[in-house]
Amino acid sequence: MYIIGIDIGKNNHEASIVDSKGILIGKSCRFSNTHKGADKLMAHISRLIGDSSCCFGMEATGHYWYSIYSFLKSKGYTIYVINPIQSDSLRSMYIRQTKNDSKDSFLIAQVIRFRQFATTSLADEDLLSLRQLCRYHDSVISARTEIKLRIHTIIDQIFPEFDKLFSSIWRNSSIAILQSYLMPENIAAATILAEIGDIRRFKNTSALVAYAGIDPSVKQSGEFNSIHNHMSKRGSPYLRHAIFLATTTCTFHESPLNEYYKKKRLQGKHHLTAVGAVSNKLTSIIYAILRDGTPYETKKFGA
Repeated sequence: MYIIGIDIGKNNHEASIVDSKGILIGKSCRFSNTHKGADKLMAHISRLIGDSSCCFGMEATGHYWYSIYSFLKSKGYTIYVINPIQSDSLRSMYIRQTKNDSKDSFLIAQVIRFRQFATTSLADEDLLSLRQLCRYHDSVISARTEIKLRIHTIIDQIFPEFDKLFSSIWRNSSIAILQSYLMPENIAAATILAEIGDIRRFKNTSALVAYAGIDPSVKQSGEFNSIHNHMSKRGSPYLRHAIFLATTTCTFHESPLNEYYKKKRLQGKHHLTAVGAVSNKLTSIIYAILRDGTPYETKKFGA
């Protein structure tokens, strides 16, 4: 059995082939993120290992892995999609801490060979479309905010009357078109559903919290344990942002989570620490709802 590790990039991918003992077969292959590039990969594999049995491994890097995953899946191959953190841990085994596409694809293949990994999966077509739409909405909103700040800085003092025209332009832009598909009050919920995908891939609430990157990072050395740990911010930034949007709403409006936030503040917790605690609690609720397929029932929360 040969293992082919693919390092995912926006425009180009890199593939390395190793055998069952972890020995690199030939040189790595750089190919474009297109159908023509996928054909080049197939020719490279055929040239080096012929029709021998093989499987693939790749990292879940943004959305750039979807197309090559679908291509390989349609050909009947077994593909393992892993979190980039898992290949990072293997990199520490190498003395020279360099990073390049060729080494990354080799490391990914080794992660699959050792079989010490957790996989993700490609969402169904509707969920994938929703995820892409939500992410596009997020990117457009971010770009709009940056552009508005720049334009206001330059023009506000020169043409004060421009503000009304400026607002009108943005109301009729692609933002309005996007929000006609994603109602503002539902954007956070849609993003959360799209980013989580199949809830069964998370064994418990802690796994989902870690995927959202709202779990505390651990700082420990000898007998020292830090009590001022920041969020790890690993996993999906889109999911983390959506949960924080939902948390903000819950925190400042009457609800059991608002009461939970106030309780944390009365305990002397900093505002951001209290918000983080609410985010964890909200993620637990989300996990339970999706796992059980039942509506949320209002209840008070303990410490």
